[in-house]
Amino acid sequence: MKPRLLFDLPVLRRATADSFDTRPTALDRWFAQLPMGSIGESCREIFMALYEVNRTQVTPSQRLAFLERLAEPLALVLPALQHHYFGQPFPLPEKAQQVARLAVDLQVELVIGYRLVLEGVRHQPWYKPWGRKPRKALAAHRMLHYLGNILIDYQWQHLPYPRGVWRTVHRIFRHEGKAGRMRWPVPPLAGTDSTTTVLEEYKRVLLCALVPPSRISIEQWHALGRHLQQWLPLIRLDPTSVEYGFWVRIDSDSPPTELPMDFTAAMGRRGKYTVLNTRPLIEQLEHLLMDPSVAFPAGLTRDSIETLRNAWSGARGRHAERRRGRGQEMQLLVGVGALYQALGGKLPTLPETLDLTRTDGNDNGRAWVHNTMPTAPPQPVIARVVDQSESGYGLELTTAPLQPLREGEIVGLRSQTVPHWEICYVCWLRAVEGKPVSLGVQHLALEALPVEVMVGVESGHSAPLGSLLGTTATGETALFMPNLPGVEHKVLQLGYRGHVAAIVLQERLDASSGFAAFLFDTPAHAHQAGLAAQEAWRHRAAAPEAAAAEADRYSEVWNTL
Repeated sequence: MKPRLLFDLPVLRRATADSFDTRPTALDRWFAQLPMGSIGESCREIFMALYEVNRTQVTPSQRLAFLERLAEPLALVLPALQHHYFGQPFPLPEKAQQVARLAVDLQVELVIGYRLVLEGVRHQPWYKPWGRKPRKALAAHRMLHYLGNILIDYQWQHLPYPRGVWRTVHRIFRHEGKAGRMRWPVPPLAGTDSTTTVLEEYKRVLLCALVPPSRISIEQWHALGRHLQQWLPLIRLDPTSVEYGFWVRIDSDSPPTELPMDFTAAMGRRGKYTVLNTRPLIEQLEHLLMDPSVAFPAGLTRDSIETLRNAWSGARGRHAERRRGRGQEMQLLVGVGALYQALGGKLPTLPETLDLTRTDGNDNGRAWVHNTMPTAPPQPVIARVVDQSESGYGLELTTAPLQPLREGEIVGLRSQTVPHWEICYVCWLRAVEGKPVSLGVQHLALEALPVEVMVGVESGHSAPLGSLLGTTATGETALFMPNLPGVEHKVLQLGYRGHVAAIVLQERLDASSGFAAFLFDTPAHAHQAGLAAQEAWRHRAAAPEAAAAEADRYSEVWNTL
């Protein structure tokens, strides 16, 4: 399972006489005494200061000034850390892994710091504007920058991306676009060749994710960073472009992927997406390769330019769609209820409808939820694979299913050779008289488990609703259940093999008229971020001591550097 980084905001302590001083004069003295001749000691002091300030109540202006001034020493420290794991054989030695974890932890703390700036700006009184919108654009840009660097670090370590990071990157882009700040200019990060708008930084993160580390040297990678700023204006984000580029699902937790062969079928008119149109950039790179009178950018060779052209050429991917499995037969079940029962769930004893919002004797505000669970063991139908791609399958049904089949419905698929059921949804459906029914399905989760969900109602809890647990492509465990409007605001219990636990629905991953998919957590975990965490923090050591204890984890790293 992919690791999950902790970007939760820490509980802030009040500043004391022993806390790190973020006033301008004190900051000047602290930065002046940083021993930049010793990378290890400088890194240790930066880490301890950043960890402490992120857990101390500081004014937004002082916090932002501290984070911005950290950029210049970090421009020296981070490349020195990356030298220990960039371009190294896999798996990394233990010491190199420690250095890599330190680099990631440093940048996680930076993301947390800028999130605290955003929270501070949002909670300022109306009579203290302090440049709310420019500061929000600046904080969003910096968060994108360091999140992109974290993704690059995992990429160069040949590790799966940590869960949730790509989703956060896409969210920042979407939020700033809705707020109209996507093209607002911001100061570049000191000591770096940083971009100056959220849009450019987002494009930088997407392009870097497409570069294969195994095909480029560390020196060429750094040279690419210096020249990428000149190439970013050639990149367009255009949701209507389906002929050239990469598919970016901005409501997912995934990097840009190659455009599917049948783009309309793969999307099924669902979700939020855009296309990273790289054609103008590819034309620029091809011009460099074909014109001998044009010099290559400093630090890049013909081989590296060809590697970048191939990596960023979306057209290549469109013709490399997988076609294996054509003609293979699979079993298909329609609906959450049928799949739940096929996985071993008990036959439900539900009334025809459930009233989940009754509050009085009339029908005002009442939401009736129809029980679509089958009352007899479901019988799968045989579907023949016509096409297969990274996104899903194109199928033809040999017989009509007993359950109603419509676009947006959840289905279960099982091949002859794989014993478990896969959860998919129908993204397009075509029925022509005299021909087999054809449909396209997209992957949702593998190896689903049958569970029951009990919804809190006036009389206690509803009868169990047959639902499914599944692991998504990003490694997250999601709950798939009948689509109940407003269910995320209800008190819920989850049952599995006789065990019952209270749950809280979090992010809605997907939904249609037939199903809804959510990330979820237990109330204990959610509560831990609230009053319980604050109480626990009061009994912990002071912030400077906590920072020193946290830094002790990397005592060997400081000596290595």
